[in-house]
Amino acid sequence: MTARAMISLVLLHVGCVSAELPAHLGLNATIITASPGPGSVALIAGGNATVLWVDGGDWEGVLRAARDLRTDVERVSGVLPAYSENNASAPPGPVAVIVGTVGRSRLVDAMVAAGKVDVADIKGKWENFVIATVEDPLPGVRQAVVVAGSDKRGTIFGVYELSEQLGVSPWYWWADVPPKNVSTAYVVSGRFPSGTPRIKYRGIFLNDEAPALIGWTNLKYGGRNHLFYTQVFELLLRLRANYLWPAMWDDAFSEDDPLNCILADRYGVVMATSHQEPMMASTSSWNRNAAKYGNGEWNYTTNAAGLREFWTDSFTAHKRFENVVSMAMRGNGDEALSSDPNVTLLEEIVAAQRAIIANATGAPAAERPQFWALYKEVQQYYEDGMTVPDDVTLLWSDDNWGNLRRMPAANSSRPGGSGVYYHFDYVGAPHSYRWINTNPLPRIQEQMANAAAYGADRIWVVNVGDLKPMEAPIEFFMRFAWDPDRWPAGKVADYLRVWANREFGGGAPAAEAAELVAAYAKYNHWRKPEILATDTFSVTNYGESQRVINLWGDLRRRADDLYAQFPVGANDHVYQLVVHPIRAAANLNEFYASGALNELYEAQRRASTNKLANRARLAFKRDDELTQYWNSGLAGGKWCHLMDQPHIGSSSGWDTPTINTLPWLRSFIPPNTSAVGVVLEGSETPLAGGGTGDLPPLSSEGGPASRYLEVFRLGTGNATYAAAANQSWVAIVNASGVLGDDVRVVASVADWAALPVGQSFAAITVRSATDQWTVRLLVVKVPPPPASAPFGFLDVDGYLAIEAPHADRAVGANGISWALRPDLGRGPGAYSLLPLAFAPVAPTPATARLEFDVYLSAAGTVTVQLVVSPTLNFVSGGAPLRVGVSFDAAAARVVAFGGTYQDSTWSESVTASVRRVSAALPVAAAGFHTLKVWAVDPGLVLQRVEIDTGRLLPSYLGPPESPRGQR
Repeated sequence: MTARAMISLVLLHVGCVSAELPAHLGLNATIITASPGPGSVALIAGGNATVLWVDGGDWEGVLRAARDLRTDVERVSGVLPAYSENNASAPPGPVAVIVGTVGRSRLVDAMVAAGKVDVADIKGKWENFVIATVEDPLPGVRQAVVVAGSDKRGTIFGVYELSEQLGVSPWYWWADVPPKNVSTAYVVSGRFPSGTPRIKYRGIFLNDEAPALIGWTNLKYGGRNHLFYTQVFELLLRLRANYLWPAMWDDAFSEDDPLNCILADRYGVVMATSHQEPMMASTSSWNRNAAKYGNGEWNYTTNAAGLREFWTDSFTAHKRFENVVSMAMRGNGDEALSSDPNVTLLEEIVAAQRAIIANATGAPAAERPQFWALYKEVQQYYEDGMTVPDDVTLLWSDDNWGNLRRMPAANSSRPGGSGVYYHFDYVGAPHSYRWINTNPLPRIQEQMANAAAYGADRIWVVNVGDLKPMEAPIEFFMRFAWDPDRWPAGKVADYLRVWANREFGGGAPAAEAAELVAAYAKYNHWRKPEILATDTFSVTNYGESQRVINLWGDLRRRADDLYAQFPVGANDHVYQLVVHPIRAAANLNEFYASGALNELYEAQRRASTNKLANRARLAFKRDDELTQYWNSGLAGGKWCHLMDQPHIGSSSGWDTPTINTLPWLRSFIPPNTSAVGVVLEGSETPLAGGGTGDLPPLSSEGGPASRYLEVFRLGTGNATYAAAANQSWVAIVNASGVLGDDVRVVASVADWAALPVGQSFAAITVRSATDQWTVRLLVVKVPPPPASAPFGFLDVDGYLAIEAPHADRAVGANGISWALRPDLGRGPGAYSLLPLAFAPVAPTPATARLEFDVYLSAAGTVTVQLVVSPTLNFVSGGAPLRVGVSFDAAAARVVAFGGTYQDSTWSESVTASVRRVSAALPVAAAGFHTLKVWAVDPGLVLQRVEIDTGRLLPSYLGPPESPRGQR
């Protein structure tokens, strides 16, 4: 397979999506149209907007959302509708939008009592709503659109459903998405229920907030006060989220601004504190006030009374609000409580905290929602036997890199249930990643679908860092939490297209934006930008480094073209959501690629060494220019400081840089000579003057179509070169010239038909003014196979590499099957197992397997590498994951590989975004064989298969996929 073909495999393939996909992500149904239909109700028509009618006695958050809807109507149409909060005795007009909560709104209750509105399927349920068109709903009203909610947030979500379908994105403020221009809008006739959210509490954690979020909020609001948080609250509710862990590094949410918690409750957002902040008490509050409580030590053994008093004060101050209370205790500063887990002490702490809750509320502690975050070392306490009250939600965590560590037992009956604490951003070992979005949606879907399947459905909260620039994954996380079944793996691309339709207006621009957003997150996930280095991608093997630069360059050109399609003044959202992350990441990859060549060229004593150093310096400068434009040029400076996170010069763990640091670049002073150097493809060492060397071979069956050598100046003098082959069937590009820049001389077969079957050799002579080199090229022409010859992947270049979606057969058995996950992982997709929850199986001829037909050129032992996602064994905590591997009819070899948190290969696997699972298997004879990969444990995600047949070279992404053919 050619390098060009390999690039096409890595590029995102969104596939064909329907042009009729909607532009809204709430209800499945499109309920607002531009044209009237039978029984439809006008919202906007004839230069007028329909009045909004709310009972003033409804929840304050409902009244506020209704006023938002009023503003949204004006945003899209330029017409501000009338608004009324009176009761049913004075109807505001013959046609109205009536908003209210069952049992709270006299308007809604009157319609229910009269049989005009059916709320039987939502009454008493969590966060449900129904939107319905109703004839003669109330006296004096001929026609209405009714938004009825089962509770406060149900009504709010229904209101914002109308806003979104009118054309106001939830990100209208947070990403400057322009509202649609609407002159007519009608709600279609019918009744449209929301259903119940699958996950009860769905929210975000603002974390790792220095310097970006802190810098921005300090400049714009003077801190993380209610002026800031009300923007967060509104966004969450527009996304149908309901839950927030507030910023905590230097903040005390309630103390810093008492309006924060008051307005959270009025808006309808459920508050909590993070995994390290029990009893609604912030770490900063303790740090500021510790001296008031006992001896001031964060140590329950030495300061139990002081801590109980602190927790009592904090919980009592918050008890009137809707909260979910964090329980237990960790060390101050996101550390372990102690080096030796003391389960008995933790049980005593939890008992004391629950006594505080019961005393403060005058009710059993079980009546107040609580969670215990099983984060990092805390999970081990639970696994060591700590008793947790059944009504406390167990909040399982990922490994900080998006891999679930443990899930509850299937069909667990604990009343408190369980949930997941997930990460899009992280500070800590082995590396921090905080700068830009590196979270592909297919990866989020795969992991969180497991959480839903195993019943972790009480709380989903995700660490989003500074909130921006995580817009795309945040919304997907919330929409998926509402209804995981709506977005299976095969529809993630459709989801992104719907999202892009809403944000970019549909059509070709939206389709292009969806592809670009998916692709940049995918490429960034290969290796987080903060941990890129000059040696990440190989500069010598498989053209890997240049291939990556080409991919990013293609994205950058496409993003720039998309940006140009939107008028100035109405394109800031394109820059934020698409252009900036691509320009920034493309530039950073170019920076490290230039640095890698600079290091190599200095070792080879190339005269171009300093040029590559300058190229890296220019990329470093461009990085700063991108940040400066973000701070001062974008949206009039609205988002100043939100891209201030340093990301060049990162070191491991908690030690993150305070500024971007230009690494040491190589330079040397070339001598005054006209000497020339030659280096061959795949080699870092130049040929000695007068020396000989061998290029890698070429095959008529596929693989690389050409080979190359590079010719370069060693000094400042004028230099010439010439290359010629001793065989007429060799075609040479860049055969001679005067050397300025380094030159790549490319050799290929001009006419395979002119060659005999078998091996042929050519000698390419390279001459300079002072030296001569001889370079040998071997080519292999394979005879045409008979039509009946077997078909499969061919080892034409010393290896076999196969993308998992290209398996020849996906064999299901005994209720277990293989599910194709498009675009998951490094390549075009991956295979995982269904159902997501099943008991481990022993591989036998009657169990599920993937089969790959491969040709192996020699007998002996070969090393098979399975490239798998770095998922953990979330079913059996502490046990490795297992997979079976075999050839042909041989019994499967079960390979246990690292699948546990912080095992010996964990750091490498999460930073590389894959694990490599190796098995040495015997091959009895050359010829076609069937490689079989067997299901054993749930959680396996297979991305690729690689087999070393003699020349598998080191690289980060692996070699290009092998060709298929007959032999």
